[in-house]
Amino acid sequence: MHPDARIFQTACSGDMSGYGKTVTELNYYRPVFGADLSHENLKRLLLDLLRRVDAIKLDAKETEIVPLLKEFVYHLDTSEIFMDRNSYLQWYAASGKLK
Repeated sequence: MHPDARIFQTACSGDMSGYGKTVTELNYYRPVFGADLSHENLKRLLLDLLRRVDAIKLDAKETEIVPLLKEFVYHLDTSEIFMDRNSYLQWYAASGKLK
């Protein structure tokens, strides 16, 4: 390995401690490989790695992962996405669909 090489560890079960200071742990990106897996978050991970080695100039805010929605309600008769059950039930009642 080149002496100036850097290792970025994201979600690996292997022990990288023997490599010393060249290892940068990116624990905050672990959700990218699980619940928050998306095209956008994979892109942000790669951009963050490039930012960290000064290959591109981006603000750290631009490479933060975007948490995906875990729960929501969708109805075909509206373009609105309801983030909780109560707001959906209010819309449903007001829409005249409740009988």
